[in-house]
Amino acid sequence: CRQSEQVSREERVTNLRHAFSLAPGSPIRPTKEFAYPKAEPVLLIDDVLTTGVTMIEAARPFWAAGQPVAGLVIASNHR
Repeated sequence: CRQSEQVSREERVTNLRHAFSLAPGSPIRPTKEFAYPKAEPVLLIDDVLTTGVTMIEAARPFWAAGQPVAGLVIASNHR
């Protein structure tokens, strides 16, 4: 389902729970090598921020691996 079709925050959380993971073979591993503050943050970019659920759920696998994350939302009403 599209996230924009979810009405409540709870529906948005449920819709994206476990939707993101690090790919097998990813260079980001849960090791001390990537522990903050040595690792550069991964930058997540989203086009809309409503409840923040997409950004949070996308960041979870990185956080679990000890990887810092920065988020950026880019929005425009330009058509």
